[in-house]
Amino acid sequence: MSGRCDKVGRVARLARGGVRNPERVENAVTKALNWLNQDQNADGSWGNNSKGAMTGFALLCYLGHCDLTDSPEYGEAVAKGIKYLVELGDEKDGWLYVTNHKHGSAYAHGIASYALAEAYGMTEKAFILPVLQKAIRRIIVGQQDDGGWVYMVERPGPDNLRLVDFGNKGASDTSVSGWQFQALKAAYNTGAIFRILSLHLN
Repeated sequence: MSGRCDKVGRVARLARGGVRNPERVENAVTKALNWLNQDQNADGSWGNNSKGAMTGFALLCYLGHCDLTDSPEYGEAVAKGIKYLVELGDEKDGWLYVTNHKHGSAYAHGIASYALAEAYGMTEKAFILPVLQKAIRRIIVGQQDDGGWVYMVERPGPDNLRLVDFGNKGASDTSVSGWQFQALKAAYNTGAIFRILSLHLN
């Protein structure tokens, strides 16, 4: 991941890939990040309804450009975005979706978990890890026998609540599975120890 932090190297790789004006690409990315800065919600999230997914997407944009919490231009936005996802995961016992929708929740959790794993791997902020561990645990226990993941389903919870969880019937969905794979790979790349069996989840 360190290669993304070398601006000269990024431009050089674009040139090697046949991009005629790599500086224009860099400028376009900067403009996009500036737009994200202006569009962030007061609570640190992005979007209106699918805040888990949208915050994950936005953070991945910053992190992909190596803008971390100490970035002069975007550090505050990154820090607030990470804080939002951590607080969301604390509130929902590891889940990182907002809207209870069988399709959207499945995507949102994978996307936000991926972003949180990247954030932890690049910043090593200790407060991220407990929620990341629970989020990854949710993915692992939701894996189907065929190796993939399906959309969410409702299941009974404590005090007559209805909880949304990964389903376990039917052939796995490739796009839902792809985001969970990305999250798992990013978590693995952190080098952290995930004591999955020690986590208690409802």
